[in-house]
Amino acid sequence: MTTLARDYTTLRTLAPRLEQLKIADSAQATDDYTPPTPFGPSPPCSLTWLDYQWMIEDMLARTAAQVRRDTGGLHGRPVPGIAGNAGWLLGQIDYLEGAEWMRDPVWLAEQYQCEPTADTMASLTHDYAAHLDAALEPPLDGRPAGTALEVAWETGVPVETIRTWGKRGRIPRFKGPHGAWIYRVVDIIAASQKGTVRP
Repeated sequence: MTTLARDYTTLRTLAPRLEQLKIADSAQATDDYTPPTPFGPSPPCSLTWLDYQWMIEDMLARTAAQVRRDTGGLHGRPVPGIAGNAGWLLGQIDYLEGAEWMRDPVWLAEQYQCEPTADTMASLTHDYAAHLDAALEPPLDGRPAGTALEVAWETGVPVETIRTWGKRGRIPRFKGPHGAWIYRVVDIIAASQKGTVRP
């Protein structure tokens, strides 16, 4: 599988988890976690998960629109949203691998009304997929994470407190590969330092 195909697969797979995180964050009083951004270490504003979702959707939609223009809509239209666009683009991967505009910084600059850069659509797609993967798949990027029971041992916070915090959106939680809720140690420590350990 090519890198681009793998990135579209990642975006399609993780889209529902991004939706979960967006909802969980909206329930919190403050934005405790700012997702990473592929535009550099000092973004002009603090990005929320909703902003991040919009950026990914916009990037995928623009790419899909260009493919449809190039092919005269030969392959239909994608379902709106990250998963729908990424899945549709995955079906056009052979075409995309050969499309010159995918590697053209000028095309990227025209689409986003910005200065031409070395970033192409393929590298931008890869950045989004990599950052989303790192944020939503905590065990894969080395951050300590586990079930409520596992992280309770690490943090000293009671299991039921961790579960309650997750349900109420006080800390992010993620569906693990077997359906169990996964929590990050860093989130639990941050939540417990805001006050006494209580739900």
